[in-house]
Amino acid sequence: MSTIGETLIKNLGTVFVTTVIALITALITIFSDEIVEKVRLGVNRADQQIANYDKLATDISEYISATEWTLEFYDNDWTTKSSLERVIPQYNDAIVNLRKREYVNLAMLNRFWSKERATEFSEIMKKIKEIDRLIHDFNSEAEQIQNAKKEKADPKVTKPVVEKIKPLLNDLRPRVDKFLSELG
Repeated sequence: MSTIGETLIKNLGTVFVTTVIALITALITIFSDEIVEKVRLGVNRADQQIANYDKLATDISEYISATEWTLEFYDNDWTTKSSLERVIPQYNDAIVNLRKREYVNLAMLNRFWSKERATEFSEIMKKIKEIDRLIHDFNSEAEQIQNAKKEKADPKVTKPVVEKIKPLLNDLRPRVDKFLSELG
């Protein structure tokens, strides 16, 4: 019996160490799954941020470009039907894309960035909507040209609208630059 007791006592240390190692391995396995999951979620979030940023930046850029081209055409009196057909559809597509994703962008900014970034975006959208309301002042002239009632737009109608939009657009550009550079 004493040899069994001695053997048991000698092996007790080995059994204890083996049990502790097994427990530590189990704990590491459990926590490593959580760590791997957190890393995976972090990578997915980063991927979503990049994709959402690219879409938002592209939509805003397309809107500003389309607005600049529209103003350039009206400001230079390039308002024949064929001339306006080059800029009006692009402007309409750009504003529709930007406005239809407005609340998606707000939610995304709140979720992936911050409330402050969402507030900045809301201010940018206010300025964009203000410009869009003024762009609509070109519609009566554009419709008459489209319906062949006029050859070109009347500069007496369009020039004051252009002059109202220019400072708004000049204010919008640096806001957008700052917003996108701080976001990216």
